[in-house]
Formats: sequence, structure tokens, C-alpha cells
Amino acid sequence: MSSNEEDETCRSLRFLLPNVGETEEVERYEQGGFHPVHLGDLFDEGRYRIVHKLGAGGFATIWLARDLFDTCWVALKIVLAEESQAVESSVTLAHSIVSESFDDPRFVTYERYFYVDGSNGRHLCLVLPVLGPSAYRVSHYLESRIQPRLARSVALQVATALADLHSYGLCHGDLTPANFMFRIKDLDQVPEDEIYDLLGRPETGSLETESGEAAGPEAPKYIVKTLDSSWRGDPSSVKTFAS
Repeated sequence: MSSNEEDETCRSLRFLLPNVGETEEVERYEQGGFHPVHLGDLFDEGRYRIVHKLGAGGFATIWLARDLFDTCWVALKIVLAEESQAVESSVTLAHSIVSESFDDPRFVTYERYFYVDGSNGRHLCLVLPVLGPSAYRVSHYLESRIQPRLARSVALQVATALADLHSYGLCHGDLTPANFMFRIKDLDQVPEDEIYDLLGRPETGSLETESGEAAGPEAPKYIVKTLDSSWRGDPSSVKTFAS
């Protein structure tokens, strides 16, 4: 085994995988990687408070947050430190095109953004509207294919939205079931003290190291399980992400 392979093996065994289902790659809690987040954390000078976890991907974690200034719910997407500058360039371009060229609620872009400095670097944070589950997550939750009637409705809405996007001279670039989402109605009418009645309380699993030693500040104390798709979106309205 080469020294590079040995280094990679050692790196892959840094953390034990917490028993919380699908989650972000915990080994990316390192310099340049994910920002460690805990429930109740405050961002942007105390404006946003973390309440639940909406999802995670290869380059970001997404959190349900309470906007304490505007008293509403937002999705806070926190990007890997090493990807933040590149993502900012791409999403600000998409945002300017979507917001200036046409005003269509089917295409979702960020409302504002800011940066947070943490133990793993400087992270772009995108403030997005809260949507319901994606078509992928609904199918995953049901453990079966989406029913034909719903599938036809979703396919028609996505095809129509894509055609309209093309009519503006734009392409999506990443059209997958994970990137079209069901709308959720009237979430802002749900007060903070009732949100867990709707979504369920967050489940967590402690993040332990393979060596048994305490993790450093680069990692969270626990991993939050992603909100499952048992909460309902509105199948009559599907939105697509433009970032």
C-alpha cells in the first residue's frame, strides 16, 4: 500500500458513522469542509436560529431556521468552505438572471446571502424559501414509485417549467428528481412553539471518533437526522431550484 493510500485509509476512519440515516459525509468536517452546526445556533449576528435539518448534499448542509427579524421560516444553506467562492459566483449570476429577466415563482433562488467564519474556514450561507420535500424524497419515503396520477402532474409541471426556462435562453444544468420540490403552504403561519408538532422533533446521533478521543472544534458534537418526507408538500405545485 502506498503512503497516499495509507493516508486516505487513516482519514476515512476518523469518525464513526452516526446512526441517523442519510447524512452529509462526516469526514468532510475538516479544514475547507462543512461548518459544524448545532440546534439553536445563531447566524448573521443573531438573525437566524437553527431549528431543524432539512437536508445535506456533497457541498452543503441545509437547515430550517427561524428569521428572528422578520418572524418567518427560512432554509439556510451552508456551503463547504472550499466551494464557497465558486458557488457564490455561479448562484449570483443565476440569481441576477432569474430575478431581473423574469418574475416566476416556479423558479427558486436565494433571498439574500452572507458569510460565516468558522473553524473550517469561511462559508457561504444562502437564505432560501422553505419548500416541501423533493420528488426524490417523497418516493424514497413511500418506498415505492410515486403514484401515476401524481407522477403525471409532476412531470407536466416540470416539463412546462423547463420549456419556459428554455424560452428565456436558459438551461437548468442539473434536472433531477432531487431538484424539483413540492410547495408547502402557509408555513409562516406556524409559530415557533408549534413547529415540532408539524415536523417532529429533531433526532440526533453523537459524532464519535474512531480513536475514542474527543473531536476538535472542526466537528459538531452530534449529527442531526435529516427531516423525513412524512410532512406534506402540495402536489398541485412543484418548484425547481435555480440556486
